[in-house]
Amino acid sequence: DSLAVLCSYGDIFIESLCKDASKGHGVTKILAFSLLSIILGADTYQNWLKHLNSKGYLKHFIESINTDNQNLLMGLSSDNIKPLFIYEAKLAFLAQIAQTEAGATTLLEAGIIPRLSELTILHQLPVSSELYKQHLLVQPVFTLLTSLLTSLGSKHVVANRQASHLVCVHSELIASIVKSSPGEERSKQDYQDLCVVTSLLAWLRAHQHDLHDEDVAVSIQLQS
Repeated sequence: DSLAVLCSYGDIFIESLCKDASKGHGVTKILAFSLLSIILGADTYQNWLKHLNSKGYLKHFIESINTDNQNLLMGLSSDNIKPLFIYEAKLAFLAQIAQTEAGATTLLEAGIIPRLSELTILHQLPVSSELYKQHLLVQPVFTLLTSLLTSLGSKHVVANRQASHLVCVHSELIASIVKSSPGEERSKQDYQDLCVVTSLLAWLRAHQHDLHDEDVAVSIQLQS
């Protein structure tokens, strides 16, 4: 199959693709993350995930979310949307990894949820930012988080607690998505954001019996 053909090129190809995703510029990064997502989705034995993890690439991708945050703040303030598309491609790649229990566990251990909690861009959007840009920022985060929690299962207290803390940190943003003004018309993108956010809140509320802190209280209050 196509994956076997790609793997036949050996470690040189894997390293080249990982370096493009790590150090490439603009379109190169976006294409590298997109190709990695496709490959990881087809890699039944998760050999590529093991390579990414053992070589430190996955940890680097997650830690670089802090850099993405700064690039997004500067880019959106000057109408430069390139950082936005790189961010979207990276989080889609991480969401693909989160589709399996092994992948989700690897992401959790690498600190993915705390890094997402530190994304200040989610509540510091420039006034000039269009709604579709907010959608492209919000949707990947909550899609990734919901996939990760689903793969790990309801008994993973650490993941649920970290996710509840994220909800607390971004509570103002989440409240603005969940609660609409009377007579306000919602766009298709608004409904997509509402769907993914309420899915996360419903998950946390369903498993509140495992968690007893203020972060969970906030998440439940938002859904009420």
